[in-house]
Amino acid sequence: MSGKSNGKRSPKKILRCYDVDATKPDCDKKSYRLVLLPNGIRALLVHDPESSDHDDTMDGSDGGSSEGEGSDESGSEDGSEDGEEGSDAGGGGRDGLKKAACALAVGVGSFSDPPQCQGLAHYLEHMLFMGSKKYPGENEYDAFISKHGGSANAYTECEYTLYHFDIMPEHLEGALDIFAQFFTAPLMTAASSDRELNAIESEFCLSKNNDMMQELRCAAAPPRHPYRTFTWGNLASLRDAPAAAGVDVRGALLRFHAEHYCAPAMQLVVLGHAPLDELEALVERCFSKVRAAPAAPPADAAAASSSAAAPPPFQPQVLTATVDGRPCRSLSFEGAGPPLGGQGEGEGKGGVLLHRLRPVRDSHRLTLAWALPPQARLYRSKPGHYVGHMIGHEGEGSLLSLLRDRQWATGLSAGIGGGGHSSGTYGALFEVSVTLTAAGVAAWHKVVEDLFVFLGMVRGHGVLEWVHKELQAVSEAQFRFQEEEEPAEAVAHLASMMVPSNGLREEHLLSGPYLMDEWRPDAVRNALARLTPAAARIDLFSSAFGCAAEEDPPAPLSGAPDRAPLVEPHFGLEYWVDELPAGVVAAWEAALARWEGATPLPEEGVLVDPKSDKRLRLAPKNAFIATDFSLRPLPESTEEAPGAQLLEGGALAGLQVPSAPPPAPTVVWEEGAIKVWHLQDAKFRQPRGEVYAKIVCNDAAGAWPAARQQGLVDLAARLINEHLTEFAYMATVAELHYSLKATVYGFQVHVHGFSHRLPVLLEAVLTAVLGVGRSTDYPAQNAFDTQKEALMRAYANAGLKPDKEASCNITTQMEWWPLKRAHTGAGVGCDKETGAMFNRSLHVTTILCTLRKSSATASRLALLFDKHYFDREKAAAIADATLEDLRQFLREHLFVGGVSIEAAAHGNITQEEAVQLGRSVAAVAAAQAAGLDAQQQHVDRRARRLPRAAHLLHCAAARDPTQDNSALESYWQAGEDALPLRAALDALEALLEEPLYDTLRTQQQLGYSVACGVRATGGVLGFCVRVVSAAYPPSELLARVDAFLAGFADQLEAMTPEAFRPSAAPACADALAGFADRLEAMAPEAFRQHLVSLAQNKLQPDNALCEVAERHWSEISTRRRHFSAARDEVLELQSVDQAALVALCREWFRSGGGGGSALPRLTVMIAGGAADAAAEAAAAAAAAGGGVTAIDDIAAARASGEWYPVLIGDS
Repeated sequence: MSGKSNGKRSPKKILRCYDVDATKPDCDKKSYRLVLLPNGIRALLVHDPESSDHDDTMDGSDGGSSEGEGSDESGSEDGSEDGEEGSDAGGGGRDGLKKAACALAVGVGSFSDPPQCQGLAHYLEHMLFMGSKKYPGENEYDAFISKHGGSANAYTECEYTLYHFDIMPEHLEGALDIFAQFFTAPLMTAASSDRELNAIESEFCLSKNNDMMQELRCAAAPPRHPYRTFTWGNLASLRDAPAAAGVDVRGALLRFHAEHYCAPAMQLVVLGHAPLDELEALVERCFSKVRAAPAAPPADAAAASSSAAAPPPFQPQVLTATVDGRPCRSLSFEGAGPPLGGQGEGEGKGGVLLHRLRPVRDSHRLTLAWALPPQARLYRSKPGHYVGHMIGHEGEGSLLSLLRDRQWATGLSAGIGGGGHSSGTYGALFEVSVTLTAAGVAAWHKVVEDLFVFLGMVRGHGVLEWVHKELQAVSEAQFRFQEEEEPAEAVAHLASMMVPSNGLREEHLLSGPYLMDEWRPDAVRNALARLTPAAARIDLFSSAFGCAAEEDPPAPLSGAPDRAPLVEPHFGLEYWVDELPAGVVAAWEAALARWEGATPLPEEGVLVDPKSDKRLRLAPKNAFIATDFSLRPLPESTEEAPGAQLLEGGALAGLQVPSAPPPAPTVVWEEGAIKVWHLQDAKFRQPRGEVYAKIVCNDAAGAWPAARQQGLVDLAARLINEHLTEFAYMATVAELHYSLKATVYGFQVHVHGFSHRLPVLLEAVLTAVLGVGRSTDYPAQNAFDTQKEALMRAYANAGLKPDKEASCNITTQMEWWPLKRAHTGAGVGCDKETGAMFNRSLHVTTILCTLRKSSATASRLALLFDKHYFDREKAAAIADATLEDLRQFLREHLFVGGVSIEAAAHGNITQEEAVQLGRSVAAVAAAQAAGLDAQQQHVDRRARRLPRAAHLLHCAAARDPTQDNSALESYWQAGEDALPLRAALDALEALLEEPLYDTLRTQQQLGYSVACGVRATGGVLGFCVRVVSAAYPPSELLARVDAFLAGFADQLEAMTPEAFRPSAAPACADALAGFADRLEAMAPEAFRQHLVSLAQNKLQPDNALCEVAERHWSEISTRRRHFSAARDEVLELQSVDQAALVALCREWFRSGGGGGSALPRLTVMIAGGAADAAAEAAAAAAAAGGGVTAIDDIAAARASGEWYPVLIGDS
């Protein structure tokens, strides 16, 4: 705890630490204070003035009280077809309070698991949500958080565990009081502990069929290294293995908590609207009872088992220190050494080893990894970043360009990953990963040789300070102009940065991830020196392994040998391990040494490999690095943000809403077939810009069969992206990004980043797109072959898992939410191998984002849209497509009938610049001979009108025969989008989501993923419930969902009208006692709070320019153009009453939909594991008692039926 103090010591024994507030960037308007509590918790307090613009005027607020119910696990997705987490799909008029948030990181993770209880740290993370002595209800925490518009989540890393939540600011104190009990007196009852093991198993099963290369590395680590830990946990490791060893798992949980969950090991971040002094007092009040030192296990833990779980094989060093008498504690695994080079199964060999893996998906990938010393202390120089930049650049003359030219690879990345398996106190792994073609698999050893040639060149050129200065300039700009994060994301990030294993000094808690103010050429040379053939861990993935011998690529050790594979014990991956021939390794050594003793050339010099068939050169100086960060002056006519007004009467009486709609984009240039919208940013005032453009092609639905046409457009988008790679990569390094997506109408372009160089990149992208059919020899044969192979592989992989992505490309705006704020904020956990986001429990912002891409969802959309095609249909349609077929399509069909272009510019862009954008687009179109057609008809999908009162059922087997998970997705179609219907459905969702999750997931343990949410499909509103389970077949899932929904209707109907009216009555004590009857016992104020929280979430202010731009673009691209949707939806919530909701529930759920329900229903079931699809369909139909119509042929069903008209907003 070093550095200057920002104040004298508190008389309440709280120690003020370094003045973190002095280190924030100018754009950050928050205030910070770092303190050390008397018990040793280090807390970062954050005051956000933007969350306190208005006084709290809601009557009947329960403030810091702890009553609550319902869990708000939902939200709504954006209007984009890929539904990115946290994005906002439209609507505006938001001027509400920002949420408060809290995160706490404990300095212990999965590396400290006992060997007989692997996964224990992760298991404990789950159990802390299951009640405490002060708040014993298993769902009490989640219910309180969601009742007040928040979200909660946690994740377990290798060396720390992090818990976080967000909530409306007036309820922060109540949430903190419940949250603090996690670390003071959790219950972890025997009943809940046994039940939650099923959730751990379900989570494991959801990831079981992933290609878990990380687990193979863990299995091959040195015997006592913590890297060998099975960090996920499952029934085998947390029930069976402990039982065999005589270990009581609950006792082990209690011991683990007692030993590691003490104040000196905790880092706390609290963000709120209260002044820092109040936050400081609040934190001390809530967390002062967390014990100040490790404790003996509770008596019941000692009595529960006669055998204690053994400590981990490697004992980490416990680092302790005192600051003004306060203890600080952290664990270090530095003594464990590097994690590579162990003796895993089949590795009793002395040379360089090749690990060949047969992946679940159709893929080819080569990965090389090297162990480096711990990198945390080098955060001010980041040598790994330098080396990764040099190897991984994709510009002209790069290693990737050479491999692409040889048709061996389609992608390459290099660097040190961000997860605990990539970097920690034990050391770090530097990885180079190459996405191979089939030819690249055959030539994999030559790919490695080219890599070592390039590595030798990096060494031969010398360590270049100007490269470091470029990277430093970009990092400094990122820090100076960083965009605001969601409150929950912000506190989680800060808490993780405070963990001692990250090595950040207090003065660098805010800037550390961006800091590169030290030039350490010695550290760069040290890292480069370790990247040798002898030290490499080599993993080769290929779906060709295990095929017949004649199908195996003819290359050294490329095909699977004539012996049974080894099997990874947890995930079941098959692999082989072989020692490489000495000649292969010698060739690599020679390649690396080729540049030894070379004289470094001047900065602009080019090193040419005389033995290569193409010039290789290092990354040149980057012309895209922004130097002009000036802000464009705002016009005098700039609209001010609207003021606030108080609502009167109704359930939302006293709520503040914007008094007028917010500033909205306007059309500033329209000429012929080009239209440009514009809104200059007056809120965030950063030198950033966001430009979207949709390019509508006349033949997008015409001369070719639709599936073939869509497949060819997908392929064209891939080829354009490959063509742009060398040019655009340097822009990406400089924080200037673009994306190009194929859509049902043509293409969508998005360019964003620092506004200085943005027009240059935008023009290049549009030129590439609009000129795609101009050349008779575009694309080249090798590019066509490579990208078609990659696309066909992506198509083949789509839909292999019921719960994972089933659409590998973007086809159109398929579904978007009613345009409201995601009102639970996307709680996420960290995937233990990849760092990818997955959902722990509640929040539909993430869950239904995944839901859209599941195979169940793909089937549902294929039954609801007239132009929706499975990827396998597109694959079949273009399987025989040749290079000349594609060239003919690009020349004679894609743009030949003309195009129309609609664009939107947001941010640090003036109206004059937006007008110039329109002129530039027209000039590019003219130069590329892409004709413009002002009469272009937009290609829209129509939504199918399901037969009234029908229950349609489609059941299919999982495409992956090894898939254990089954999925259920049940959808009720409510009708055309309208504000009253939107408001009623949103209210229903707010009431339904928590009891649905608590009943089906927590109590009945149907599966790890349970969710519900409103859907807007082609302008038609509906409601969806989804469950993924490895424990039950889909017919059982359907029966459980229907039983719950029927009961929920009864509970809602039994509520009294007073529950919908404002009341100052105290909350019902029964709700605090256990949530036994969530809705029947709900107090009037508790029910009102659900609607208030829903409204407050809709009014959550935007955090960054990208959110505003994406939301507005959704409204423009769908032509709904309802820019004030959020405000209008809140006003409409005023009219929601009990009778309407009761009628809606009775209409939908009384008999489970169909056979009595007035609303049509569509259910899709994916049968995994041993479940038989036909038998499951019959069982579901029989359980429904008739009235169910089975759909066996989706194509035939799609070709018939009644359709809604194309539903769009005002044009």
